[in-house]
Amino acid sequence: MEEKKPKGRYEQVLWLTTYIGLQGLEYATDRRVRQLFERYYKEHQDKQDSRKPNTCLLCGQEVKVQLICGCGTNEAITN
Repeated sequence: MEEKKPKGRYEQVLWLTTYIGLQGLEYATDRRVRQLFERYYKEHQDKQDSRKPNTCLLCGQEVKVQLICGCGTNEAITN
């Protein structure tokens, strides 16, 4: 489920406080709140998009990764 993009100043300040942890925005200008929101919202959406599983361009199914080492398939322990 995708979240709706906050439109008004109050919703944007609430979003910045909740997701980013910025404080004191009630004293910032409307322009500054809008600039901060657009910057951080875009970064947040990019992070969310990168978390989506990779899908095959041919069949559209999720790509699964196997770790192979001397221990065997999917036995590898990585850090």
